[in-house]
Amino acid sequence: MKNLDDLAVFVAIARSGGVSAASTKLRLPKSSVSRALGRLEEGMGVRLVHHTTRRLRLSSAGEALLAQAEPLLSALEETLQQTPSAELPSGLLRITCTTDFGATVVADVVTRFTARFPAVQVHWWLCCRSSCCRPCRCGWCTRPPASYRPR
Repeated sequence: MKNLDDLAVFVAIARSGGVSAASTKLRLPKSSVSRALGRLEEGMGVRLVHHTTRRLRLSSAGEALLAQAEPLLSALEETLQQTPSAELPSGLLRITCTTDFGATVVADVVTRFTARFPAVQVHWWLCCRSSCCRPCRCGWCTRPPASYRPR
């Protein structure tokens, strides 16, 4: 997998025109980008780029590698994006909190959370008292959803 990372760095260097631009694009230090290029060149046993302080030019081996690597990396990235991730949370999240706390803090957090994880369904119960565990009759508390069953 390390060689694949180095290959992706090489493609970024070739497409962006230099180590500095690639490091900015990849959000990596310049030294890490340079080392990745060096590892790839050493592993392949061939010089992939000719660079001076002002200019970077691909060698013939670099051009051949870029022509083969770019479509493969694009296909791999597309495949990884299409594969469903088991890491994303899903299911039901139940929240019980006071009305004030819910309106000032929880509402914003729940909005961002559900935007990030749309497979999570949120049921929340706002109540005027922190010790309330069942619907009170004050008129200010929201009723829990039909599927909500306090323990």
